[in-house]
Amino acid sequence: MIRLGMVSVESTHVDAFCRTFNSDSSEPTHLEGAVVVALCNQDNDPARIAQLQQQWGIEIIVPNPRDLLGMVDAALICGRDGSRHLEQARPFLEAGLPVFVDKPMALSLDDAQDLLGLALEHGAPVMSASGLHYCEELEAALDEIGDEEIVHANLIGPGELFFYGIHLTDILNAAMGPGVQAVSNLGELEFDLISVSYADGRSASLQLLRDPAPRHQGQLFTS
Repeated sequence: MIRLGMVSVESTHVDAFCRTFNSDSSEPTHLEGAVVVALCNQDNDPARIAQLQQQWGIEIIVPNPRDLLGMVDAALICGRDGSRHLEQARPFLEAGLPVFVDKPMALSLDDAQDLLGLALEHGAPVMSASGLHYCEELEAALDEIGDEEIVHANLIGPGELFFYGIHLTDILNAAMGPGVQAVSNLGELEFDLISVSYADGRSASLQLLRDPAPRHQGQLFTS
């Protein structure tokens, strides 16, 4: 059984992960083979910790990420503050442990590169992604397109670039793959409007709107 430790517990994603790994087989999202055994409380929220302990039977509580070393086989960095993720993930990456970093992975290019650099240096698997990358609707659209080349994508979603932008960018990566040459944000305070150009002439536009907040949606254009 893989022992999981979670760092920072403020996000509702923590509840979803606990439901996935610590529930019984009657839970539709349950996955066998791993269990959350420890929490790192960096949010100074005793009531939240007590709720998770009682609901999911988690006994180990530590104040610092490094304290989890030797107690877990992999770590999930779950805090909403991306500026802390590099240092929260560092001890696990340096130990070569697998790490999942929830969105946003980082709030600067330097932090993102340092985090991935640590993973490469120490041979530690690391993942940060949007669940929409794997959603059934996107898979169905790509199956319908088949071998046709997607030459342009127009994607729309709620929120702002650094926090919710991962959803649209991950959909874009799933649909169009690598090869981005240039990215520019033409947006303003109320919205982000990102123009993406590919080296082979393909293009994409991503729109993130604050109010009204639309559902994630998009169009894929083929040649």
